[in-house]
Parts: sequence; C-alpha cells; structure tokens
Amino acid sequence: MANSDVWRPPRTCEDYWSEWKHCKGIRNFFHNYYTYGEVPSCEQWKIDYSNCRQWEKSKSLDSKGRQGQLQDSSGVEGVLGEKLQASLVLNLRLLQT
Repeated sequence: MANSDVWRPPRTCEDYWSEWKHCKGIRNFFHNYYTYGEVPSCEQWKIDYSNCRQWEKSKSLDSKGRQGQLQDSSGVEGVLGEKLQASLVLNLRLLQT
C-alpha cells in the first residue's frame, strides 16, 4: 500500500498531454471560437504537463506548485500556431459575411 503522506499529481502526465493535444485541436478551436468568441488558451495544460514531468524526474515538492513558462513559446511550433490561428480567424470572418 502506498504511503498517504507522499504528494503526487492528481492525474497522470499522459492525461495532461492528452488534454493539451485536445485543446490545440482544430475542432476545439472552432468550438471555442463560435461558442465563446475567442481562441482557447492551452497554456495551463502545457504548464501542468511540464510540472508533472518535472515531478516524475525529481519527486520534488517544488514541482508541485511551480509556475514555469512555456518551453516552446518562442520556437517554430509557436510561430506556426500563431499563423494558423490568424488564418483560421480570417477564414471564419470571411464565412460570416
């Protein structure tokens, strides 16, 4: 039986990864845009995933509440994501007219 005094993340790291991938999906993008009028923010899922992986590596309580920055925000993925979002918003506006 596991020690109940030891903290661990409430979900597995794979759950956070799945939620992040779902959040970034095109269906979720359109759903959020039409329902709420804005693009979904997926940053928290990525931060939670990073914190979970950090905890798995070190078992450190610092990972429990660490508020890190996105590692990929300045990379190619971030630039392509921004261009894709801008293109989709433009296409949605054209469809509405």
